[in-house]
Order: sequence, then structure tokens, then C-alpha cells
Amino acid sequence: MPELIMKHTAGNTNAVQLLHGPGGLFNTAGLENPFLSTVVRPLGLGPYLPAFPSTYTDPYYGVITEIVSNAESEPDYVCDPAPTGSMKNGVLSATFGRVQQATKDIDLGAISVSLNNADRTDLMLLGNLLEPIDAGSGFPSDVNESNVLNNAIKAGMVTAAFTMAQKLNIMLWEGDPAAATTNGGHIPFNGLSKLVKTGYVDAQTGNVLPPVDSVVIDGAWTTIGVDADIVGTLRSLMAYLENLANTTVGGATFAICMRPNVWDQISDVWHTNYNDEITAQIGAATASRLVLDASQLTALRDEMKTNQLLPIGGKVYPVILDHGIHEIDAVEDAVNLAGTELSSSIYVIPLTIGPGMPVTYWEYLDWRVTQALLAESGLSNAIQFWTDSARFAWTAQQLRMCISLQMRAEPRVVLRTPQLAARIDDLIIIPSAPAFRTAHPTDAGYVAGGETTRVKPYG
Repeated sequence: MPELIMKHTAGNTNAVQLLHGPGGLFNTAGLENPFLSTVVRPLGLGPYLPAFPSTYTDPYYGVITEIVSNAESEPDYVCDPAPTGSMKNGVLSATFGRVQQATKDIDLGAISVSLNNADRTDLMLLGNLLEPIDAGSGFPSDVNESNVLNNAIKAGMVTAAFTMAQKLNIMLWEGDPAAATTNGGHIPFNGLSKLVKTGYVDAQTGNVLPPVDSVVIDGAWTTIGVDADIVGTLRSLMAYLENLANTTVGGATFAICMRPNVWDQISDVWHTNYNDEITAQIGAATASRLVLDASQLTALRDEMKTNQLLPIGGKVYPVILDHGIHEIDAVEDAVNLAGTELSSSIYVIPLTIGPGMPVTYWEYLDWRVTQALLAESGLSNAIQFWTDSARFAWTAQQLRMCISLQMRAEPRVVLRTPQLAARIDDLIIIPSAPAFRTAHPTDAGYVAGGETTRVKPYG
């Protein structure tokens, strides 16, 4: 890590969470190793999407929408001119968001003390606070939990990285630029809930572009496993999307994204409902000759849960579990939900088309350009440095014996083929157990609690 620049701003005092010494979180005498974590890490689509650097604030993504015959008469004589045709296109766009997270001011003297020899500084963490697959995507990959229980600077950086990952996990789905702060310190990019939609318009002219509209299905507040025809809906939906992909862009790969408790409910009933659908199609007389093997259905269900794959219409699709997809409970919507009922959406996201071209991906402001400009000005590595192929930028500030760190990312998610994306809204699940624990305080399954500081055990 580059040396910190001396930046004399008034008011620096220790604000970071102390781990040891007076008020330290882990100053309790007699603590045993290892420490265990109950922190739920955010799961999501983000780390599975490729990412590309960019310095364009307002890129345009073109799409051919239609080829039509012009309204001209067919030729009367053989040498008369034949009718002509015209090509139509549309233009889509996407803008960067801005996400920042910092450590609190750290007094280097306050973090270096212990109460006495009963205040252990050899504590070990068993497990992860940060989701390993999210490193470099949801947070800078150079942040890790090594010695995080004994090093307050590390703890501050891990805390900042975790909250950055939380923000991006939700923003990937629910981001809305209208929620930006007044002066642009925080700017959400358009999340997938705003990209998988109908009502697309040309980014330059504002004219409607129906050929690039996504498929949005109203689940009509039906319950998975009870009255929602989830098998029939997904089978017909994927048949439509596969046909459209094959006849326009040479085929596509897809991922089906949903919250973990939705997947648990679907995988419970999928194979039974699959067989029920066949039974209904062939008629009661013939169906009476069918023999369903319960042990085989159970084995298929368990295999599907283990592999996280969904068989639909002769193909198998990967399922990605995501905490960032919005979940509604009866507190938020008392009209359509009651008791422990929950509702959210299922998304079908196109990943690649044709020979493997990515069509859903991250773009991010390339901080290497900033670094080059700093170097040209004689300030290389002095006040700013980057990590993860210039996806995250860091600044470091020091006033005498106090330091603070701040990271910043300016990403956007790009959906080049919204016409190959879909979502099913307003599906209800009834958890058979308490709602799954999640990483976000706004979710019904979030469980809060614990101490942020401890008083001295004496005096």
C-alpha cells in the first residue's frame, strides 16, 4: 500500500471501533479461541458477471430492431422497380453510479494498547466475514480478515468492505438514480429491476422501442406450491426466450435468479409439479396407469437442491441465489400478504449470446486514467491508488497520528439484450420455518444484536 499523504484537516480524533484496551470490543478476560461469526454474508449475481473498465459517462448501445418492406407497389412489368425495405434501430444507454465507504478516523496510539495481560491479542476468527467469491467485485480484493480481531485498522477496512458489498448487492437489483444525494456524493446506478422492464425508449429520441422490451409476468399474488403454476410459467417463458435468442442472436445462455427462500420453496415442489403437469396433459384415463416413484422424486428433488440447477423443457439452467432482490413482507404490504408470508420476484438474466459475447456485465470507471493524470502532475501514488484492475479507488488521509481511509467505486450494470430478460413478480412463499437469515437489515430475515464496545472491567 502506498505511503499516506499528510493532509492537515482539523478535528481528527479517534472514532474507529477499538478492539483492545479501554472500551475495546475484545477486552474481556478469559476469551477462548476461535471466535465464530454469525454475520450473514450477502449472496448475489454480482461476482458471476464479467466487468470491463470504461471512461465514457454516457455510452450508447445500438440495436437493430426491425427490417420492414416499404409501402411500395409490387412491379407491374418485369423491368419495373421492385419494392424496397428499410432497417430500423434503437439506442440504449447507461450511466455510472457512485458508491463510497470509509473507515472512521483512527488514532494510532489508541489502537496499540491492551488493558493488561488478560486482554488477549491472539484471537483467531473461524470462517469469513467477507464472501470470498465477492472479492474484487463487491469489495476490494486486497481487504481480508487476516488478524482482524486484533488489528483495528484491518477491522475498520473489513467493516468498510462488508458495507460496500451490502450496498452493491442491493443496488445491482434495486438501484435507482432518483435516490442520489443532492450534490452527487452517492449516486445509485439503474439496477436490474429497472432494466428488466417494458416501456423501453430510444435514449436519443425518446420514441418507444417495443422490440427490446423484457417479458414481465404478473404472478398475481399466487403461492408457490399451492396455486402458482410455476412449472408451466417458467417452461413457456424459457421456450419463448430460447426461441427469440435462436432466431435473433444465435442462441443465448441464461441464469435464473431468486432469493434463497424462494429457491427452497420451488425446489421442494418442482419435480412433483412437473409430473402433475404431464398427468394433466395426458388425461385421467391414461394417467391412472402411471406409477410415480416417491423415492425417485425425492432423490431428484435433493439432487436439484444440491446442484442448484433447474430443469426446464429439456434444458438445465443454473440458479443464482441473491439477497439483493427485493423481498416484501406483511409489514410492507398488508393488503396482499399476511402473517409470515413473503413475496419477491424471479428473474431470468441473459449472460451471453452467440459464440459467448457477454450481454449482462459490469462497467466501471477506470481509475488508471486518474492515476496517469496524477503521475503527469508529479503526484503519483501520493493521494490516490487503485486495486482490482482499477475498479476500486482508495484515498488515504493522515493528520499527525490519526489516519483514515476511504474507497470509491463508480460502476454500472449493462443489459445489452433486455428483450432476452424476464421477471415474474408478486409470487408468494410461506416459509415452513423462520424466514432465512439475510445480510440486509431491511429484510424480514435479518437478526440484529450484539455489543459495539465494552467498558473497562475495573474502576
